[in-house]
Amino acid sequence: MKFVHTSDWHIGLKPRHVAGLGEELAAARYRTVKKIRDLANTERVDFTVVAGDVFDDHGVGTQPIKRLGEILIGFNHPVYVIPGNHDHWTVGGFWGGVSEAWPANVKILSERVAVEIPGGLLFPCPPTQKLSIGDPTSWIPTPNGKQIRVGLAHGSIVGAALGNAANGIDAKAAQNAQLHYLALGDTHSFQTYETDGVIRTAYSGSPEPSSFAEKDPGHVALVEIDSEGNVSHQKITVGEFTWYSMEFDLQQTAGIPAVKSRLAQYLGPKMIWSLKLKGLFKASQWQELDTLEIELQAACSYFKLNRTKLIPHPEDDSWVDDLPEGYMRTVGQELKSKSAIDPIAARALIELYLLAGGTGQ
Repeated sequence: MKFVHTSDWHIGLKPRHVAGLGEELAAARYRTVKKIRDLANTERVDFTVVAGDVFDDHGVGTQPIKRLGEILIGFNHPVYVIPGNHDHWTVGGFWGGVSEAWPANVKILSERVAVEIPGGLLFPCPPTQKLSIGDPTSWIPTPNGKQIRVGLAHGSIVGAALGNAANGIDAKAAQNAQLHYLALGDTHSFQTYETDGVIRTAYSGSPEPSSFAEKDPGHVALVEIDSEGNVSHQKITVGEFTWYSMEFDLQQTAGIPAVKSRLAQYLGPKMIWSLKLKGLFKASQWQELDTLEIELQAACSYFKLNRTKLIPHPEDDSWVDDLPEGYMRTVGQELKSKSAIDPIAARALIELYLLAGGTGQ
């Protein structure tokens, strides 16, 4: 048995924290599904499983449903889909329209009943609501024969710092239900769990990243289970965009040129960046920061520089001397005396410096 395990496509999601890029990121999610389709077809898998959250919410319109269906028809094998917590099944809900619009090779599994699949049995465990109580895998019956058994669920491993607190799944669910493999969705990061040295439970993660908080998104799992129940589990990258979030202390990284040098290998047209700088810096470096920000914005799809943790260097008198004489300089001196221990005073001194026309030149 050979199949692709994927989840958390979140079609319809338009990240709002990356200004001006929402539409492009939404379109990338369709292109990534096409990559999954092409991978699955090339690998000649028996089927593909999608472990929930195909859509970001119930408010998705008919056009995204139709557009996704046009991609799904290209899978040359069955595609088994369960709803997740974002797009959970409701009686008379939007999934009825989805089922009518999608091709026959896509099987939407809304009930917790065993399904025959090429080479074995599939046990779908869809959430019954956005925040469900109880382990959705607990219904899975004990084996009756030697068929390969695959579970398909959406929720969080109990005791693991992943996903939502609700929709809990026992960490030993695969072992308890005597599954050869449990395909999970919910957390957006790729994560595997072993039983006796064999991967029996895994999150494929979201194939297309959507935030800086995700640790390891952008992948699917290619799974093979032989007649003896041995599992081969391969992580394959399919994501289009890569999100990076880093923080540097200017003193510890030998200044702005060193920061730029360290970022060079992570720059490109499909990179999304959030860079935070902290530590002591001199007024003369402000212009360098402006230049750095402009250069990196041009090198990436999106780049945001956060300077809020920077502190005016106490030995740099330019922060005060460059201010106009009189009240403004007096205020500047008072703020400078506090800036090393008070982040509000540090920020106020920088704003005062810029307001007075300081550029570090």
